[in-house]
Amino acid sequence: MTEQERDDAAEQVGVPRLRKLAAKRRFHELELEWTRSIEDKTLDPIEMISVLGTLARGGDMEQADSLLWFLLTAQAEREGFGQALALAKAAAPVIPESRTLRHELAALYRAAHATIQEIEVLTACTLLREDTPLSVALERLDKLIALRPGRYVLDRSSADVGRIIGFDCETRAVTAAVRSATKSWNTDSLDRIELLEDEDWRALALFDRAKLEALAAEDPPRLITLLLKASGSRLPFRTLKTRLADIVPPDSWSKWWAKARPLLRRDPLIEMSDGTQPTLALRQTPITYEDLAKARFNTAESAEDKLLAVLDFMGEVKNYGSGDASFQRGISNYPTIGNRVLRLTH
Repeated sequence: MTEQERDDAAEQVGVPRLRKLAAKRRFHELELEWTRSIEDKTLDPIEMISVLGTLARGGDMEQADSLLWFLLTAQAEREGFGQALALAKAAAPVIPESRTLRHELAALYRAAHATIQEIEVLTACTLLREDTPLSVALERLDKLIALRPGRYVLDRSSADVGRIIGFDCETRAVTAAVRSATKSWNTDSLDRIELLEDEDWRALALFDRAKLEALAAEDPPRLITLLLKASGSRLPFRTLKTRLADIVPPDSWSKWWAKARPLLRRDPLIEMSDGTQPTLALRQTPITYEDLAKARFNTAESAEDKLLAVLDFMGEVKNYGSGDASFQRGISNYPTIGNRVLRLTH
């Protein structure tokens, strides 16, 4: 056995071997093993991409492009355009200077998003603009695809909230309704706009007031959660009432608050202080009413205080639905309290 044969036998089989063949520019062997690995599905396609980086760093971009094309073609035939697109995007940071990769990405985007009428223009003004770095082009294209008609956006430079109308193929700009006017952003200014959630309070207040009114009637905790998210996660009572004035009319406030308050107290995401005019805040971690009741029960210093904690909890259960059975079972650890509660509740 020659020294070269001994070296080959000692080499680790798989991607490390492919990288070594690429580094040594043994292209014929590399192509054979690359092709065999794809056909036999012996290697992870994502891991194989590192071999392309080895070739690119060695100045062998043409060889890298050839192997890339074969890999993406096989992935598209076997797994579909979506999976091939994901693989091509994984190659972008490895061989960002590859013109072949740009064109393959554009073709795969067009195939994977064929239902988007403007996809040809979207790829032309992003991926196929060679003066735009590949990473930036991909980010812009993904954003354009996400900016579908009806989505809400925020212009960071002006704080304007808008609702997307569509993409103008002639001007190559995204257009949105902003209050009573329209506003446009071309591909170079997309970083100014931020996609908002479908239930963003600021957007609904401008474009779908009826939805907020429906939430006020049907799901007060959800309504308040949306408001808190848009208000820095904390609101004093008077500010809360002012912000809701257009949703809950002043003459309906008392009745609405009487209904909403106990629901807010029980919501895992909302923290509400004591008093007639409480401050409301969003919790970072949900805490159920049962958890709070357990904590109050466990930290109570006297049997009387423990009994009050249990009675308050049982009152909530009676008025607003079933409670946590484990908490009720825990009462059995305190026979005197448990017996008194059972007598009062049965």
